Amino acid sequence: MININKTLTVVSRDGAASTVIRFSDAGATLSLAVEIEANAVTFGTKNKGFTVLGNGTSPCAEAIADVGVTGTTVEGNIARNCGFGILDFESGITTIKNNRVSDNTLGILMVGGTGMATTNVASFNGTGMEMISGTYTITKNAVAGSRDPMGFGMFVESGDTVTKNSITGGAGSGIGADSAPTSLTKNSIFGNGLATGANHNCGINNTSGGTITATGNYWGTASGPGSDPADKTCGDPVTAMPAAETEIKVLVPPIR
Repeated sequence: MININKTLTVVSRDGAASTVIRFSDAGATLSLAVEIEANAVTFGTKNKGFTVLGNGTSPCAEAIADVGVTGTTVEGNIARNCGFGILDFESGITTIKNNRVSDNTLGILMVGGTGMATTNVASFNGTGMEMISGTYTITKNAVAGSRDPMGFGMFVESGDTVTKNSITGGAGSGIGADSAPTSLTKNSIFGNGLATGANHNCGINNTSGGTITATGNYWGTASGPGSDPADKTCGDPVTAMPAAETEIKVLVPPIR
């Protein structure tokens, strides 16, 4: 395990594609690969990040995690094959930017704090991204191929601003919400709910007990939510119209 307990900027020379931190704990006494325990830590920057990789045998709970700190920036990294790709727990003013998270149970989890997730790619995780019990801005992320039929491409709550994201091709619901986000607009939400069952073809699954406003999103067709090839709304009422008539594309910078 790498433990960062001082205010530092930690970067690689050659970038994430060439610099690998491989989690290994034969004694099963550790559960994470990189732990941030100090304020104002930067882990990775543009083209100077790391690949943090679970090894498939030891229980890697988190690839990159910060807990109870403030001012963390996680940028330009690849996190794969763990429980959580990136975990931000009860921390403030966190920036999770331009990372690639894949093949984790949950790609990015932010809980109980404040911060931003932007220009990340979350692909082939159980659930792609989840932001709960805090105040978060989630923008310009691409979430694709989430694998859990009972999970979500993205799960959000009140306090979250969710704009200009692409959430596509998931086995479960595209977006789940158990309370109304501050804003949920200008996203592309289509091709979700691929698995059979209650969440089939579900773009937004509202379990808040009230109405969620989600206007200005693109649902797969110009006419808004509905049957395939569009996604539909599920659960409690969702105000989806007017909807965007064309796909809202998300372009994320490459990682080297």
